[in-house]
Amino acid sequence: MNKNIFEKIISYAIQSASTDNMQFFKVTPSKDYSSCTLEIPQKEEGFIDHHYRSSQISCGCFLENLQLASKKFDINVKIVLDSSSNPLAIAKIDFSKSTQKISEKENLLFNMIEKRNCNREAYKKEKIPEVFLKKLEKTDDKNINIKITLKEDTKYSKLVDSLFACEKVRFYLKEGHKEFYDTIRYSTQEVEEKKDGLDYRLLGLPPVVAKLSMKLLSNWKVASGIVKIGGITLLSKTSSYDLLHKSQGIIVCTLKKNSKKELVGLGRKFQNIWLEITSQNGSLQPFAPLPFFHYMISNGAKNKFFEEQQQIILSEYEKVEKLLDIAKDQEIGLIFRFGIPKKLKYKSIRKDIKQIINY
Repeated sequence: MNKNIFEKIISYAIQSASTDNMQFFKVTPSKDYSSCTLEIPQKEEGFIDHHYRSSQISCGCFLENLQLASKKFDINVKIVLDSSSNPLAIAKIDFSKSTQKISEKENLLFNMIEKRNCNREAYKKEKIPEVFLKKLEKTDDKNINIKITLKEDTKYSKLVDSLFACEKVRFYLKEGHKEFYDTIRYSTQEVEEKKDGLDYRLLGLPPVVAKLSMKLLSNWKVASGIVKIGGITLLSKTSSYDLLHKSQGIIVCTLKKNSKKELVGLGRKFQNIWLEITSQNGSLQPFAPLPFFHYMISNGAKNKFFEEQQQIILSEYEKVEKLLDIAKDQEIGLIFRFGIPKKLKYKSIRKDIKQIINY
C-alpha cells in the first residue's frame, strides 16, 4: 500500500470518538506501509483515565473507523490485538489488497464518519425509529451487552437521577476539575492551534456565555466557592439533568471483563453505534462519571474520593444495576444519551495526521 492511501485511512480513523477529543493515538507504520502498530502515546494515566481505561476504549473507536476506511479504499485489514500487559500497546494492523468491494451498509457507515459529532444541546422531539434502535441492541460480541432505555419508560427518571447524582460528584473533585477544564479551548485561535480538546462553541451554551463562564469556573477557588454556597446543584442541573430529560433515551453498554481486549471491543461497538445513530440524523453525548468513577473506586483509586463521594457512586451504581437488570458477570462500561439534535454550526477539529503518525 502506498503512503498516500495509508494517510487517507488514518485521517478517517482519527475522526473517531476520543476522551474529551484529546486523540491519544500513536500510529507507527512499516517502511512499505503494509502494516502499522497502534499505541497510546506515553502519558500519565490522568484522573478519569485510570489504568488507561478510557484511552483503550478510544483506540477501539479508532480501529472501527480504520476498518471502514480501509474497505472504502479496497484494502483488507487484519487487526491483531496486543496481548501483553503493557496498557499502552493496543494492536498490530496488517494491510493487503482486497478483491471484495465495500458493502452497501459499510459504505453508509463510512459516509457517516465525517458527519458524526458530539452534541451537548437539548435534542428535538423528533425521534429515531424504535425498530432501528432495537437492532442496535444486538451484538456479535458475547462479552458486550447493549441496553436502551427510552424516555417514556418508567425506569427513565430513576436512571437520570442516578446519573445526575454522580455528575454532581465531579464538581467536588479538584484533580478531576483541573483535568476537565484543561481540555477546554477558550478561543477560535486556541481551537485551531491545538486541534484537540473541547471547543468552547460546542459546549451547549451560547459561545460568549460558554467562553466567559467556563473560563471563570476553571479557577478552582471560584468553582469551590460556588460549591460551598450550593450553586453546584444549579450548575449540574442545567448542564446534565435537563439535557438527560431532553433526550430520546439513554444507552448503557456493559462488558464482562475489564481487560484491554474487552475495552477495545467496547470502543469499536460504541463507535459503530454512534455512526448508526448519525445515519438517522441523530447524535450522542457520553456521561462518564458513574461507570468511570465506580471503576476507579473498585480498582485502587478510591483515595481520590472522600468517603461520602464513594458511597454516592457505589450506591447509585448498584441502583442502576438493579434497575436495568444487569447480569452479575457484567460491568457498566459506557453510558450516553441520544436523540436528534439541531444542526451544529461547528465540528470538533482533529489533529494533523503528522501529529498521530510516527514516521
